[in-house]
Amino acid sequence: MELGKIPYSVKKSAVKILRGGEGALSPTQTLWVNAVMKERGEKLRALQEKSSRDAMTGLYNRAGLENIAGLMGFARSQLGERIPSHQEHNEITIFAIDLNKLSKANNTYGHDVGDAYIKAVADAIRNEGIALRMGGDEMLLARKFSGHDDVTDTRKRIQETAVKNLLTRLEQMHAEEDEKQAKKNFAKALKAARKGRFSLALGSVSVVKSENMPEKQKAFTLKKAVRAVSRIIPNFMPLKPQEESGLFHHVVSMEDYLNRNRKKTAADYRDRIIRDADMLGYLHKYTRKRKATSSFLVKVDAVRK
Repeated sequence: MELGKIPYSVKKSAVKILRGGEGALSPTQTLWVNAVMKERGEKLRALQEKSSRDAMTGLYNRAGLENIAGLMGFARSQLGERIPSHQEHNEITIFAIDLNKLSKANNTYGHDVGDAYIKAVADAIRNEGIALRMGGDEMLLARKFSGHDDVTDTRKRIQETAVKNLLTRLEQMHAEEDEKQAKKNFAKALKAARKGRFSLALGSVSVVKSENMPEKQKAFTLKKAVRAVSRIIPNFMPLKPQEESGLFHHVVSMEDYLNRNRKKTAADYRDRIIRDADMLGYLHKYTRKRKATSSFLVKVDAVRK
């Protein structure tokens, strides 16, 4: 019998049995109950997925932080548990990404340009790992650590792809717009993008096993990064390429992190790594404000070659 043709009385009696009534479900009733449970389960999963996604970009929102914990090797049930001293998790890299001057772009060129800026960066990180939009101009990317060269390549790829995506979006918006003022704003935004005025602040932290720690990073701490940047800012010294100086990417020993956070939960451990990456991103952003010739600014001509 087709599910749509099952009589209402059969369904009603099935509900009574499920609520504690006497008797057993007939084969027809069992078929109907299983179909209903499957349909409700699919709707619930779809609702959960929708609630964990950012409406504008389709990236995970803050609810997606649990996915990062899963990438690190912690199950959902372990998030609130203390981390045992012998705990070992997967090697990972977390990138904290901040869109520079997003509010200024909104005010100068209109919110359509700001939205295009956000979507361009979101598209650049969407397929790189677990990507989240944490707030208005803040995004996170978490991926398994695959070597120090991979981290450098990923940083460059995010920057270059974001610039390409933004140029493509702005060119399309300018070509399709008929309203005079909006078209003028899109033309200004496109000109600014071609001059490299749209850029990202990017900080990252890799948590690796001790044997995979690079020699030059073993004695490198976040405190030293802060001191190094504080020496740069007052004197307006040109920044070296970030991949060479290591100022905005930090590599830390998994064992050290676990020992430091042994009395905390898996969620605390994850959030600590994110805060460290975010702090390095803030340092990158701050130095860019004081020194506009930061070498991490991607020039359009270089991207298009």
